[in-house]
Amino acid sequence: MSQTQQYVDHESDKWFDRNTKTARNCFTEYLVSLFPRKTLAELDVAEVGIGRGGNLLYLQNFVKSIHGYDGSKKAVDHCSEFIRLIGAEEKMKTQQLNACGTFDIPFTYDMVIYGFLAYMIPENELIQMRKNMLQILKKDGYIFIYDFLSKENLEKPDAYNPHLNVYKRNLSFWTNHFEGFDLVDFRLFDNDHQAACLLQDSPSFIDTECTADDKNWAFSALFKRSSL
Repeated sequence: MSQTQQYVDHESDKWFDRNTKTARNCFTEYLVSLFPRKTLAELDVAEVGIGRGGNLLYLQNFVKSIHGYDGSKKAVDHCSEFIRLIGAEEKMKTQQLNACGTFDIPFTYDMVIYGFLAYMIPENELIQMRKNMLQILKKDGYIFIYDFLSKENLEKPDAYNPHLNVYKRNLSFWTNHFEGFDLVDFRLFDNDHQAACLLQDSPSFIDTECTADDKNWAFSALFKRSSL
């Protein structure tokens, strides 16, 4: 069984239960700051890795549509309930799936967001996920990813389940992984400063006190599918 399927089957609901206080994150607020509001209003967006849905709720204020995908049934059921409560079924949808497995989605998107999930995915399965995302990404569409970052590519056992591994990659890995895309934005974050980042007047301001220790690094990157 693949690592991602093991995670979906045994760990995804546990992650949901552990992160009961998770709201929207600074990466999503930063993403919104990168685009003119008129542009965002025309975008059909998919977020893969929705957690407790804070980012979905935030993004639905700006985009044309937002669909969420997650391996956790608890996450999908939770988000489906608040979508029902706010009456946003036409604009918002959720579905349980393994993004690295075989799936059939009858929608295409202007942007696909890799929510904090790549650190749990080995390289061979990331390649399959990229193939899957290319099937649903429109021509000239965007991929926005946020995850851990390190100077060197690292692999170690997961703290919650030693039978699974976690991964940290460097920027070169990601620019090579998204061959056929142009890197149009990159931002380095300090994990300890994420809450403070949400209180900044502008999320586009750089963190001048970002640690030099890559153990605490996270990043976001916006890639645009090349028209060539």
